[in-house]
Amino acid sequence: MNGSIQNDPAHIIITGGGSLFVPLQKELEKSFSLRPEVLDLIRSKQLEMEKNIEHKYSPPIMNTACAAAIRAFAGRKSFNFLQGEFAVKNGGFNIKEQFKWVAVVAGIIFLLAALNQFLDYRLKTQRLAGIKKQIAFLFKKNFPEAPVMIDPVQQLQTKLAENKKTFGFFEGTRNVPVVDLLKEVSGLISTSRDIVINDFSYENSAVSIKAQSKNIDDVSSIKNELLQSKYFKNVVIGSTSLAKDGSKVDFDLRIELK
Repeated sequence: MNGSIQNDPAHIIITGGGSLFVPLQKELEKSFSLRPEVLDLIRSKQLEMEKNIEHKYSPPIMNTACAAAIRAFAGRKSFNFLQGEFAVKNGGFNIKEQFKWVAVVAGIIFLLAALNQFLDYRLKTQRLAGIKKQIAFLFKKNFPEAPVMIDPVQQLQTKLAENKKTFGFFEGTRNVPVVDLLKEVSGLISTSRDIVINDFSYENSAVSIKAQSKNIDDVSSIKNELLQSKYFKNVVIGSTSLAKDGSKVDFDLRIELK
């Protein structure tokens, strides 16, 4: 270095891993008659350091990283000895650019969420429409005389109750099956009589029959025949009237069970 430096240096500051090499320090001191100083960037910049890492911090090794961090956050240009593909890029934080990307990502997420909600709503709507069609089909199949479907469940329950009452599809209080009562009635009435039963209901220990016979005498005979039953306590003839064609008699019977 003789002749390359015109004036003697006032300070010699070294850093990096090589500064830990003692022979290098002695050679510099011998050449310049000046003891070199090891740079401590943290202390010179009066930066704060956490206590738990302070004893592990080595200035000669960490000065380069510390300097890079200070330069990046300060946003100022400095010496860059790296060139080409290893050149240090501008590390400044562009808030507008970051906000733009955040907005794009948020927009995509919102669009996907909206699309998911739409598809879910459409699927549920189609499923509901299919269920309504099935309900309407079953309603018309089991209740074809209904003029309009308003509350299918309630309407079908009412219709079922009416059918039970009309056709006697249940047991009365005496726990006598309806089938046995039908057999009893058909077995006691003589087959020679021209009779048509239009309605048969069984409720509260009583059987109600609406029927049509050839004449009024047959009605009285049917009453007497039914009184022979082991189930029946009393048989009462209700209203009687001529049929619309005038050739037969419509009548009602009320039968009390034993």
